[in-house]
Amino acid sequence: MNTRPIVLFEGYTIENFKFAVHTLFKSQNTEDKKKADQFLCNFERTNEAWDISIQVLRTPNLEEEAYYNASQIIKKKIRFDFGNYTENKEIIENMAFFLVEKILDFKEHKYYLLTNFCKCFALLAIFAHRIIPDIIKVIVQKLNNDDIKNLMSLLLIFNYLAEGVSDDEVVIDQQYKSSYEVFLRNISDDVVVYLNYLIKIISDKNYKQEIIKKDPTMISFFRIMNKNVFLN
Repeated sequence: MNTRPIVLFEGYTIENFKFAVHTLFKSQNTEDKKKADQFLCNFERTNEAWDISIQVLRTPNLEEEAYYNASQIIKKKIRFDFGNYTENKEIIENMAFFLVEKILDFKEHKYYLLTNFCKCFALLAIFAHRIIPDIIKVIVQKLNNDDIKNLMSLLLIFNYLAEGVSDDEVVIDQQYKSSYEVFLRNISDDVVVYLNYLIKIISDKNYKQEIIKKDPTMISFFRIMNKNVFLN
């Protein structure tokens, strides 16, 4: 058993982040786990957390817990900080393309990881809908093919788009939030048509059995699908 005590250096690095995550989820030492948890709580509030999380998500063959914690940080940063960038098209576009890239990269990982990236993209849409009014078309064009995981990602994003309206933790002024509600109403008919199309494909029993066999947590996905859209 690894009894190495956790050492938290001054400042934050990708190595410290990975070690803290590993300790939190793998260590048998309760005290070390507490220290790792405190380190990560402090880390996510820092400016360094943004760049380090992106580095983690671009690094192959890490523990899934590292990817999950990094994606959680990205989600929190979007929710709390992106109100500062609603007029900066370059930053918004870069983040949109990064999230699409991660959805494609992580679609074969566990459902909870794919879900987090889809939630991130849906949150980004709140801040991006004015400066990139066709942001939903962008994601549809990237993911609309015969790959079942891509189609599921689209369905998850559509599901989370509406949740942004009632998400009180999103830091944005009310006028902008009202504008987002109008944006959702304007695209709602197209989304419903596309949802119907997606669900008819994904509802195929063979698809369901294959997906759930690979990842039992995917049953949550089908519950979302059945809850939100009625098939004709």
